[in-house]
Amino acid sequence: MYEQEAKKHTEEHAGKSLDDMEKKLMDPVPQFVPQHLLCPLTKKVFVDPVRTVYGTVYERKAIEEHLKQHKYDPLAGPGHELEMSDLISDWNMKKMVIDYRSRQIQ
Repeated sequence: MYEQEAKKHTEEHAGKSLDDMEKKLMDPVPQFVPQHLLCPLTKKVFVDPVRTVYGTVYERKAIEEHLKQHKYDPLAGPGHELEMSDLISDWNMKKMVIDYRSRQIQ
């Protein structure tokens, strides 16, 4: 019985993205999201925010993908060189996102 339920659950949920699952769990009514909690590249709420040496905050995966092709800060533009080692986890932004999401659940 347990194995059948586990298999059914896996078939229903395997392959779904976190975005899809979050949409299902979140209120379907669009809500205002403060701009400072959105990555300027993905336009989505941060999950793993990192700050550059120029002070810009990006979603880690998005900025890492950008840096594979370009060696500069995308908002600062060419001439503002940037390397993977210049990215620092932004724990303050992470806390702000967690606080925001906690308020959405209540």
